[in-house]
Amino acid sequence: MKKLLSLEALLALQRRCRFSLLLSTLFFLIALFALVSRWTAAYALIVFSCLFYMLSRRLSKRRYAEAFTQVRMQHLFSKDGRGFSSYSPSESAENALHDRGLISGPPCISGAKFHHVVHGTLSGLPVSIGEAAFVRRSAQHAIHSVAGTLITVSGLLPPEEKWVILRNDPFASFCAPGEYRSAGYAPFVPEADALPANTTAWQCPSASCTFLPACADTLASGTAEAPAALAACDGALSLFVTGAFYAPGNVDFSAAISPEAIDRFQFTPLTLIDQLVKHIAHA
Repeated sequence: MKKLLSLEALLALQRRCRFSLLLSTLFFLIALFALVSRWTAAYALIVFSCLFYMLSRRLSKRRYAEAFTQVRMQHLFSKDGRGFSSYSPSESAENALHDRGLISGPPCISGAKFHHVVHGTLSGLPVSIGEAAFVRRSAQHAIHSVAGTLITVSGLLPPEEKWVILRNDPFASFCAPGEYRSAGYAPFVPEADALPANTTAWQCPSASCTFLPACADTLASGTAEAPAALAACDGALSLFVTGAFYAPGNVDFSAAISPEAIDRFQFTPLTLIDQLVKHIAHA
């Protein structure tokens, strides 16, 4: 796992990426000159310059994207009582949705990975956050997938709490309601106020659901219209928001880095889980 990466280190990496791009341009000009001059090695130089450009640019973009994401997340975890512990480019996400109580039924296809994984603390509790895509094969052999960000806070809830809340059907066609029934869950029926609109909840009859109503209200108010699932399992609270990603899709290492933009960066799912942690801790 990678430790703290400073903004100065990110700037140094950016300079190396730019130098690599400049070097590839120089190799291409040399190859072009060799072709015009009818050198024997002209074609070999052209092939070398093209390969060098493609490989160095791909490697530079990957390294820079990881470093940029790490620095941005470090700044995000330095605010509002959060703490940054470590960053990892990838970790196993095998059975993550099942193990954290978010889905039931057949397991996902093996090989799932978390990307841009951050470990830290929220209000003194361990938290992990990572982007991942999960794939399942239905009984009719159709392929279904779901992708987004999964955040887990450990040790927040009593171990007897076991339930899942679904906002705007995050697992449409991925996990059918019948799978929760088959796993022993039952629809949650509130004693007082109804659940928020577009929200369904499942509880394990033999387990507790003390914090479910309050969490449903917070989930509905904090995710806007983003499909999301929230689950209590083994004392941990896990939030999966589909279509939500904090790593930039396309990082341009030729663009200037704005420390102010990095400092202002916010990620709505992390803000939401922060609100849930504080609400539960003070309940």
